[in-house]
Amino acid sequence: MELYDTIFKRKSIRKYSRGKLSKELLEKINKIVKNTDRLYNDINMQVHMIEDGESIGKIISGIIGSYGKIKAPHYLLVSSEEKEGYLENIGYTLEYVVLQLTKMGIATCWIGGQMKKKLVKDIIKLEKGQLPILLISFGYPEEKEVLLRNPEKIKRKDLSEIVVGDIDETWTKILNAARYAPSAVNSQPWRFIVDNEQNAIHACVIRRKNIITKHFLEKTNMIDIGIALRHIDIAAKYFSKDIEFKKIEFNKDKNYIYITSIVEKNSLE
Repeated sequence: MELYDTIFKRKSIRKYSRGKLSKELLEKINKIVKNTDRLYNDINMQVHMIEDGESIGKIISGIIGSYGKIKAPHYLLVSSEEKEGYLENIGYTLEYVVLQLTKMGIATCWIGGQMKKKLVKDIIKLEKGQLPILLISFGYPEEKEVLLRNPEKIKRKDLSEIVVGDIDETWTKILNAARYAPSAVNSQPWRFIVDNEQNAIHACVIRRKNIITKHFLEKTNMIDIGIALRHIDIAAKYFSKDIEFKKIEFNKDKNYIYITSIVEKNSLE
């Protein structure tokens, strides 16, 4: 299975087998984490592997919320400095790891929520300035759990609802991959504005105006757009488009929060 295919077939798994992954597999995953490229290299983000899943019980009981009682044999705990773009950076980086694990037949689940730093300290030592942001559970799925999903049964907005402007067939396929990105309560916050003058597509997040939804979704939606950008990166490679993400000045829409722009390399030169 190609990495591109995992975008459409991967699903969150909340029930895991008690069996642990081999040392060789855990080392392989650590190498994937270490070698994964990031959206912003100037942000100090760290990924900590927790091999003993039982040790994280105190943390997970406080943040689990609607995820139910997830008990996995292993976890990745992601921490970062708070800096512009740090949440998008996390989503972009860790989605690559998650999809690689899916390709290996390993189940995963993003677990967001507020983590108490003092509880995290009982398990790992965080550097000064590092804040615990989220967890990713992983392991083999429980026997009754199906690892992959049927893409046709996934509820997603139509491409016309998330893309503003006209795009060709190849870009339609690339941006379609973004549609399948997971998001908090399936909010699908991403919007892509086509800028023909600058040969760019501006990636944005809808601006939350309701106080309640803003409180619960504003930060997590930044992680979500990072995940969507990773899907675009993978799809672009699959369809032989050499792209990069860069900040561009343009007439911004007040209804959206601008994140970055997608451009084909050399198109602005």
